[in-house]
Parts: sequence; structure tokens; C-alpha cells
Amino acid sequence: EPDIIFIGHGLEQEFETHYLFTGKVLSQGTQRGDFIQVIFKLWADDTNILYSDSVFVEGEQIKYESGIVTDTALNPNKSARYTLKIPLESNIPVSYVTREIHWLKYN
Repeated sequence: EPDIIFIGHGLEQEFETHYLFTGKVLSQGTQRGDFIQVIFKLWADDTNILYSDSVFVEGEQIKYESGIVTDTALNPNKSARYTLKIPLESNIPVSYVTREIHWLKYN
């Protein structure tokens, strides 16, 4: 099965108007992971989500049997970068940030 993990903690930068998240993921499973997406959630101190956004990784180009071509896949033992900018549009301070990885498995 595919198994995609974060390499380290990545870089989290807070600016006056936005957050910028950059980092890398690694495919450590035995099969390719497809459409790999990194999701960040920014939370208020009352545990309400202030913002949530995601980005697909800059992976390997794959052409599927259906004819779809994408560059968001990773073969085993390969890594890929991600960069996500989340604009801040309110005066509510961000208390903490969580992140997760989603992926699919296609032929």
C-alpha cells in the first residue's frame, strides 16, 4: 500500500497578511501514491477552525489508463515538495496549526 509521510516539520512562516507553509513528503510504502494532497488547518484557541486549505505536491508525472495525466504522484522511496499560502482575512489570532496528508491509489 502507499504510505506518505512528512519529512521533518517543514517551514511555517507567519506574515501580516498570510501564512506560508513549505516542506517535503516521502513515499515510504510499497506502492505509488496518487493525487497526494497536504492539508493545513489553522485553529482559534476555542478549537474552531479559522482557515483550512490544501495543495497537491510537486510529484512525478504519471499517465493513468484513463488518459489522465498528473504530476501529483509519488513512487516508493521518492519525495516531493509542497508550498501553500493561506491568506489571513480576520483579526482572530491563530492559536495552533495542524497538518495531514491525503492520497489515493489508482492504476
